[in-house]
Amino acid sequence: MGGLHIVVISGGSPPPGVATGFGLGDYESAIGAMVFPAVNLALAALPHLRAARWGRLLFVASETASVPVPSLALSGMGRAALTRFAQALAAELGGDGITVNVLAPGATRTPLTERAAARLAARAHGGDAEAALAAIGGHNTLGRIGRPDEFAAVATFLASERASFVTGQVHLIDGGASVMGPDEQQLTHAAKDTLT
Repeated sequence: MGGLHIVVISGGSPPPGVATGFGLGDYESAIGAMVFPAVNLALAALPHLRAARWGRLLFVASETASVPVPSLALSGMGRAALTRFAQALAAELGGDGITVNVLAPGATRTPLTERAAARLAARAHGGDAEAALAAIGGHNTLGRIGRPDEFAAVATFLASERASFVTGQVHLIDGGASVMGPDEQQLTHAAKDTLT
């Protein structure tokens, strides 16, 4: 297709828990799993993007890249590191026609979230997975879980020529949850269900 121009980098999530609930090895493991693979892929892509004099680097993180959630300490630390790396790249690469942005989604209806909702429903919602999804998505200004096409619309825009003046930013795609304040209990349950 004429070369590499758009790179979307996404990774997994570490276990939930508070900052003092982990040892040094857990922190090393989280950084090793979340940050280093993303850095490696970005650095490998840069020669191609620079050669083209046009490129888009999109890092997919989570809302913890921008919003502190005490019960998701490892995620927050790793996403913050990834965000600072992305912003350092944005500062360096603008002259090469390359933009770098971070996508920070909140709860989005994906197969992984649906499986988590099914497990949560078995415990707390009388087996009703839709009720569990509604509960997961209920803590935002829109009162619902996000759709993948809504996330994709933001990513598509940032990957386009129309976004040529947008770089170095964290883009929350959370239905306004960040302005509502944390719903710790719901986030913790959703995170635990996602990982089990």
